[in-house]
Amino acid sequence: MRAFLALPLTQLFESEVATLIQNLKKKYPGPRWVKSSEIHITLHFFGDIAPEDVSKISKCVIPVTEEVRSFSIHLKGIGAFPNTHQPRVIWTGLEGEIKPLADMQAALEKNLKKVGFPMEKREFKPHLTLARVKTRGDFGGLEGEKFGPTVSKRVSEIVLFQSRLTPEGAHYDVVETYPLSQA
Repeated sequence: MRAFLALPLTQLFESEVATLIQNLKKKYPGPRWVKSSEIHITLHFFGDIAPEDVSKISKCVIPVTEEVRSFSIHLKGIGAFPNTHQPRVIWTGLEGEIKPLADMQAALEKNLKKVGFPMEKREFKPHLTLARVKTRGDFGGLEGEKFGPTVSKRVSEIVLFQSRLTPEGAHYDVVETYPLSQA
């Protein structure tokens, strides 16, 4: 199965992201916009894993979630990778308690590496993907787009998702849920 670890944000920010995507879609119709019902922050992308790898992953995640308290974040800003003039990904940024998020992601990477999972090649840059851009277009206006800040909301769990690719785009199914410490 194709899998990844993420912070599920649909219940927290779906309405704000749905409105943002609708507004951007009118100005920039070319990209493939994500479904606001499947927004998340990817912590580690595994690619294809065997079903027996789920228990290995859990043994790496649980010690981290037992140590990391739930934390608050909010959404703010719009950007693009690699840049706003020729984007491949359009995103909204995160603010708030970002250090606990970054520390948690680093601890997950360290634990996963110990049991043989490859580390992410790119530096962790927490964001919510709004769209993927396949064709060139006029995106110069992205630089001036404003969004947020939204109301801060508490992140309380990590989820191992299975990603199923379909002609309509990716669909995500929950495999395991790992609550963060509330202490």
